[in-house]
Amino acid sequence: MTIDVREMRQVAAIASEGSFAGAAKVLHMSQPALSRSIQEVERKAGFRLFDRGRDGAMLTDAGRAFMQQASDILALADGMERELALIKGLDTGDLFIGAGVYVSDMFVGEALAPFARFDTKVRIRLLNDLPDVLIHRLRRREVDIVVADPAWLNPATEIKQITLSRHQGYLVVRHGHPLLGRRNLAAGDLVRYPLVSMPLMPNRIALMGQHLKGAEAGVHKLLEKWRPTIAVNSITSMKTIVADSDAITIVSLKMVRHELARRELVVLPLQFPWLGTNFAIMHLAHRTLSPLAEAVMTSIVTEDGNLLELERKLATRWLKKPAGRRGGR
Repeated sequence: MTIDVREMRQVAAIASEGSFAGAAKVLHMSQPALSRSIQEVERKAGFRLFDRGRDGAMLTDAGRAFMQQASDILALADGMERELALIKGLDTGDLFIGAGVYVSDMFVGEALAPFARFDTKVRIRLLNDLPDVLIHRLRRREVDIVVADPAWLNPATEIKQITLSRHQGYLVVRHGHPLLGRRNLAAGDLVRYPLVSMPLMPNRIALMGQHLKGAEAGVHKLLEKWRPTIAVNSITSMKTIVADSDAITIVSLKMVRHELARRELVVLPLQFPWLGTNFAIMHLAHRTLSPLAEAVMTSIVTEDGNLLELERKLATRWLKKPAGRRGGR
């Protein structure tokens, strides 16, 4: 029995579309030709793949078992085709980028904008997810590069990192928040209010403060236990919730620069120097990157530097000195 990748893709298309007619359109072939091809696959396999009826085509039990195996083979075939395109150094084709939600909002979007050119022949797909998920997908070759917090990367020689600039996190609240009128603002005051942040924020804060000692270590231990009341994977939702409540969030100044200018949000006068992250570009060390991937990475490095300069200017404008002591419980 020899069933080739082309035939597997035809079976997958019918299973996805739910009909021979729909699959034929997707595959750019006639419906009779597709029917004949599937009949030949069923002859080779020795069983029916689909139950055909007025409502379309549905996989049989045997067909579902077939597709489970075929899906793995198709994933490998797609990866090989993309790898061959990379080896050839083509300037066309797809680039799959995985990026954390924070870093996408901070500078990845600006880095990709130059590639949205008229009559372009490249396609860039940006996938937002949690860093550990993205790193797993990078190892499975489901994405070409990842831009995220590398803290979740276990020591590994197969992944190469390009470390980017350190970006500071700031505590942000709505205009008129009760904490803004408090003198001698301290960390203990913060944790009484709801936190809106990414689900992984407490774990990330724990990693940030491993080197701290003395009073700073005490402050860090307090904030480490500050669990999100609302955990979201959307910067827009995060800002909306904070603007309409007494919640606090932790963001970069670039993320809230427009809200600061409109006096909708305010930076709390309490900063912790250790509350920051060095993001990184990650890719498989043994994998050849396309000219497109190399150009995108160069653009990301450039925009990372531009963001650092912007954040310095925003800090000069929007950060106020604490009215009383800094940090503490």
